[in-house]
Amino acid sequence: MTFIINNSGGNVGELQRFNGVTLGAQQNMTHGSFMNLESGAIFTTIEAAAVSDKIHLLCYFDTIEGDDLVIASPGSNVDASIYGVGGPTDWTIRNTARFILISITGDQFNSLASVANLVSLYDESAGKRKAKNLEVGDIYSFKQEDLGLYGAFRVVAVDGQPVGLVTVDIVVQKVSNK
Repeated sequence: MTFIINNSGGNVGELQRFNGVTLGAQQNMTHGSFMNLESGAIFTTIEAAAVSDKIHLLCYFDTIEGDDLVIASPGSNVDASIYGVGGPTDWTIRNTARFILISITGDQFNSLASVANLVSLYDESAGKRKAKNLEVGDIYSFKQEDLGLYGAFRVVAVDGQPVGLVTVDIVVQKVSNK
């Protein structure tokens, strides 16, 4: 098996962790729904629209297909009704990521120490546009396609409703702020 490790501004093998990241669902008035993986910053819909090229992950409660709480990316074809006017469907730049539910333990997640570890968890042919029906303990591998970087997140807390939220721990290849 051959791995291609992309260096998107960080040193190959260098990781960053964002622990206890809380993303609000689309109607949550306390926590923003959008995240930048370079800095870890969280944004509301209005804030995210102004920096759409810097948004890599988003959270919403699926009121259409019944997928409950979802983490996806702006390029995942989120229905326009989820965020309404100014949401990702109105953006000219919509970054894309793909996700895979994986079977590793919390201790294995905590011990991820290199990009090679993250690459080994991701299967290009199995990536899905959304991480759906999130439950505490779920661990997903992902690839952020626009930056070409790999990561993983573990679900720590879930409040699945349109005003709900998800809290995750994230480990991702380090990139420089652009």
